[in-house]
Amino acid sequence: MPRRNVFSWNIMFVAYAHNGHLEKAEVLFDKMPLRDAVSWNSMIQAQARAGNGDHARSLFDDMPSRDSVCWNAIITAYAQAGHVSYAIEVFYKTPLLDRISWNSLMSAYCRAGKTSQVKNIFDEMPDKDVVSWNVAVAVYAMSGDIRSAKLLFERMACEDLFSRNTMINAYAQNGHYQDAAKLFESMEGKNTVTWNTMIRAFTQSGDLERARGYFHRMPSGRDLVSWTLLL
Repeated sequence: MPRRNVFSWNIMFVAYAHNGHLEKAEVLFDKMPLRDAVSWNSMIQAQARAGNGDHARSLFDDMPSRDSVCWNAIITAYAQAGHVSYAIEVFYKTPLLDRISWNSLMSAYCRAGKTSQVKNIFDEMPDKDVVSWNVAVAVYAMSGDIRSAKLLFERMACEDLFSRNTMINAYAQNGHYQDAAKLFESMEGKNTVTWNTMIRAFTQSGDLERARGYFHRMPSGRDLVSWTLLL
């Protein structure tokens, strides 16, 4: 490639960044003669995934112009690094809030164990998606409010496999093992996480025979977790 343009640089840079080669991505980023929004946003997101909140913020401050992707990336960076107050600060400075912005702030509060704030943000959200609902259900379950978790789950118009796994886990965490089993049996599609959740639930309840029953019923996909749960 005799002369690379910004698109060519981005292809190589994003490949490094998305595959965990952060040091190589940083070297390439520094060498780039011209950077566009993709370059900056990818670097911020890579630093966020690595938990480097301060570095992500430094990049954010250096950006010549910012779009919604970069604002959301820095909120996510702070959320993943556990800097809730900084995530809140950036959230309220974001020019155009979207579902990703709201979900990122919910995740920040969730990571910090601030369940009441997660509930407040969920109630304030003008537009919710499946991620929003899943986080809210999980938070109610974590706080022991299984009734509210169940009501939210039943209100969801966009539930998916992750949602159903979340609700099964919510039941199990709060000792509602029969409710977990009832939801499990009603599901048409199940994955390894679904089966492992049921094995864990009945192992914790002391019903090892039933736990082994779920283990042996697994059609395929037993992993290390599946085997470890029965030890």
